[in-house]
Amino acid sequence: MSERPVKYHWIITLQKPAGVGVINTVTRSGTVDATAGTTRSAVYDQIRKFVDQEVPELKGGNVMFWSLERDALWGGR
Repeated sequence: MSERPVKYHWIITLQKPAGVGVINTVTRSGTVDATAGTTRSAVYDQIRKFVDQEVPELKGGNVMFWSLERDALWGGR
């Protein structure tokens, strides 16, 4: 019997210089399903690739904020 995935909520803020005196900043959030054995690093890489595709002008930007927590409150799935 395989274990059910657990839903996690993520938030990431990226920042990257875009010229003299100009800094682009973007914050994105969403959810991701992870199964037992999935690492935080793998989830981060997956989300970073997603955001880099969604906002290509910030690809390679600095991470100013990153959060990954269970989406369910009160011990739910």
